[in-house]
Amino acid sequence: MEDYSKILSNYNIEGYSISFKDNDYIVDCKSEMFMLHTYRSKKTQLKDFLQFYEDLYNNGFRKIGKIIKTNNGNKYIKARDTSYFLTSYFREDTDFVYNIDFFKNSILLLNKFHRCTIELHPEKYNFKREYTKYIKRYLKRIDYMLNLKNTISNNIIKSYFDNQVLDILVNYNEVLTNCKKIFSNLSTIKNKTPHRYKFSASGITIDNFTKSDNKIKLKNINRIKYSYYHMDIGSLLNSILNQPSVNWDYQTFNDLIEIYKKNYNFSLEDIYLILGFTVFPYKFYDICRDIYKKHSHKNISEYKLELNNILSQSENVNTWFKFYVEATDI
Repeated sequence: MEDYSKILSNYNIEGYSISFKDNDYIVDCKSEMFMLHTYRSKKTQLKDFLQFYEDLYNNGFRKIGKIIKTNNGNKYIKARDTSYFLTSYFREDTDFVYNIDFFKNSILLLNKFHRCTIELHPEKYNFKREYTKYIKRYLKRIDYMLNLKNTISNNIIKSYFDNQVLDILVNYNEVLTNCKKIFSNLSTIKNKTPHRYKFSASGITIDNFTKSDNKIKLKNINRIKYSYYHMDIGSLLNSILNQPSVNWDYQTFNDLIEIYKKNYNFSLEDIYLILGFTVFPYKFYDICRDIYKKHSHKNISEYKLELNNILSQSENVNTWFKFYVEATDI
């Protein structure tokens, strides 16, 4: 990173401490806090993102930090190949814990986020339309995992790690097969209705939420896409269902879905999308990609522990998924 003191000198900030968090920086001035965000995409994409962020805030979504302009009135600072922008930040409550009330309020806040985007028009921002692209991406990832199962099975010599991965792939075979069927079916659904919301925060999880002043807040949004808003619901639900206190309990899933949709009825396409994006094994795919595609072994000990957790959840995931496969007649 560039010398952050030089970057922060563009703002009226003094007497601070700084800490690194999820590719961004928390700036603590004791009386108030800020987040210094890093952004490595093209300048035009950053300008559109910041405009969207500002419009979202002005449209009533105040459970997120406000953009702080530089002393010169700019929204961001460019330093070499990285851009930076500053937002206000929330001091987390000391008694904050993950529990069912926090999960419910987080899904409710996600719904508010989507509702506050409904009056924002895609034509105003230079965001690519990425609906078909994302379905193809998920299908490609599923095929990769299904093929990996055959590859490892055919290997005469297998490491302990290989056997862990293979056990999970065998246990998740039905889930992956049906997940592939779900995404494949999306291209054949007739009489499609326009999606209720047009923007996605891309990969949002329970870790994006916090509690401050006894209210649920959204820590940050790093990317906005013109794509399926169902990805936000699915990835958030996946991160909640993977919590030990929930462990893929389908009643909890139903409760959270009801909280999100309120009096709005989901279409068949909505249901397919939410199921597919919820059950997709994000962490497991990332581990397989790192080990077998990128050939990175620096986190192998951590991965082994994570694989044990994933394997221990497989029975509950299968039970959960069978219930919804039967309920939706996939």
